[in-house]
Amino acid sequence: MLAFIGFALMIILMFVLIKEKMAPPLAFILLPLIAAALAGFGLEELPECKAAE
Repeated sequence: MLAFIGFALMIILMFVLIKEKMAPPLAFILLPLIAAALAGFGLEELPECKAAE
């Protein structure tokens, strides 16, 4: 099920970017969050940004 959600995310992301329905930064932030919510993950389970380390 998780793999299906991942593949669906990639297909939807490519469609949104090619058809210019959404700005790329917004698409790369919102769509994975929606996919994670559909997969059953909560906000406390999503990884924190480690780029500052």
